[in-house]
Amino acid sequence: TLNIDCLELVSLVPNDFIIKTFKDADTSVNTLLNYLDAQCADSISNLLKIKKMKYFYSMYCYPGKYEYLGTLKLIKAFKELYKQHPVKKVVIYDSVKTSRFDGDDLLIDVIKYFSTEYNFSLTVRKTYKIYQSKIIDIIKRIRGNIFHVTKAFQRLKKIFSCQFPARLYNHRKLVILLELLYDLEFLKNELKSFNVNMLIWPYLSCPKVKSMNEKLNSNEIRNIKSILSKIDISPQPMVADEYSYVTLKLLSKNIIKDFQLYIRDYLDPLVKLDRIHVNYNIDLAIWGNSPTTKSKAILVEYLLNNKVPIIGMQHGGGYCVQQCGTKHFDGDYSRCTHFLTYGFDKNDLENTYHNDKISCEIIPVGTCKEHRKVAKHARANKNIDILFPLGYSHHSITI
Repeated sequence: TLNIDCLELVSLVPNDFIIKTFKDADTSVNTLLNYLDAQCADSISNLLKIKKMKYFYSMYCYPGKYEYLGTLKLIKAFKELYKQHPVKKVVIYDSVKTSRFDGDDLLIDVIKYFSTEYNFSLTVRKTYKIYQSKIIDIIKRIRGNIFHVTKAFQRLKKIFSCQFPARLYNHRKLVILLELLYDLEFLKNELKSFNVNMLIWPYLSCPKVKSMNEKLNSNEIRNIKSILSKIDISPQPMVADEYSYVTLKLLSKNIIKDFQLYIRDYLDPLVKLDRIHVNYNIDLAIWGNSPTTKSKAILVEYLLNNKVPIIGMQHGGGYCVQQCGTKHFDGDYSRCTHFLTYGFDKNDLENTYHNDKISCEIIPVGTCKEHRKVAKHARANKNIDILFPLGYSHHSITI
């Protein structure tokens, strides 16, 4: 054996610190993102010839708070670790991507910061096992689709349908379905019986629309990169704590780098959506999975900014039954005008959160999937002598 002691860094971070930090993240990260938008939103919107909108806030508000929390947890843990075990050398095996963005790795950034402060040497080593596991995962998925006939057929059908551009008619109402739809997947078939333009918008991509091939040209991308490169990444002194300030500075650097890397992926769909809205007037948009990041978040921000009604749908447990800060306000309630739930209403939500900041209309409707399951198995139902106790499962909203 190698006789190496192992320690979970999270064991060095008290729960009270985590709860307080997550609460503080709301104000700190919101202020930072508004500060970044204030420096570039006008210029980017003018270049794209669209109404001014928030780019950083819409894409990074939700994941940014978890990145902020994770970074400060790491800082807290490393400080405690160094107290117990002052070291002269630290080795990081860069095998797992710890950041939510594709900028620099915040784990390495933080340890680099401490290497200067505590005067220890830092070595970053690459490991390739993660690439092997990714390849194995891809193979498993392919095998799963091949041997699962229904899944394979659905995937082939989807690929085939995407090859033909959609035709839009000026005299019809236009409804955008933003994938992934989850419980609202049935709308793809149901809406066909109505005399409307239905445009299915693929997740993190663009639909093909007849006679519409708008996207950013190389000169526009170069200009946007120039705009982003001039942003001041040092946050305003909004926090007294040195480590919170360092965290916000690292966060802003990585957010900007992520945006620069994926300008086309994030803004090409926006350009296309704007041209569609200008030419055909979007009457309604629908999503079934929270538009919390990347191009989907920007598309929803654009639609809300242009007063387009948006229907969103609950897609899992944990809603309303537990107080989890701004999570569902950032990811769900502020991203639509009407929110469909499995059962809770506005009064239930107000009782849980004790505030009146709910900007959308809450509409309890149940879930189509469960209705279909009940209908399918209604005749086969039998009484059983097994008790299934109710309880919460571990979920990302649990802090």
